[in-house]
Amino acid sequence: MLADTEETIRPPELAAGSKSAMSRVASSVALVPTVGESGRPRGLAASTCLSVSMNPASALMCVNRSAGVSPVI
Repeated sequence: MLADTEETIRPPELAAGSKSAMSRVASSVALVPTVGESGRPRGLAASTCLSVSMNPASALMCVNRSAGVSPVI
């Protein structure tokens, strides 16, 4: 148990270790292509994409509203 150890990990150290560990997590990238109103190709690379259902086939991706491609998607 953590309370029984001589050295207790402090919150800043825990956060730094967590960030370091998560930076090493391998993930796939999904390319999301679309076409804007002008007919110009647009798109983004989503580092997180997950399947929601098979019927109807749908996927979930979160796009920041401040992203330039957000209004097109």
